[in-house]
Amino acid sequence: MRRDALVRGVIFALVLAVLASLAAAREPWVVLNQCQLIPNESNDGDSFHVRAAGKEYLFRLYFVDAPETAESFPERL
Repeated sequence: MRRDALVRGVIFALVLAVLASLAAAREPWVVLNQCQLIPNESNDGDSFHVRAAGKEYLFRLYFVDAPETAESFPERL
């Protein structure tokens, strides 16, 4: 009985996650024109600072694993 409730709970959570992602996918894309890379000591292969339209952004590339350039977090090296 408890296993059935657990399975139903997991299925319900998955359905909610799918519905949330579908709702988020309907948002329009934001296009940033004339972006410029900002030199920053924390820039590396999967995160970097960019300036566009007078604002500064920190971009992180998900599902990309690049070597760290700083030794401030030795466990990541």
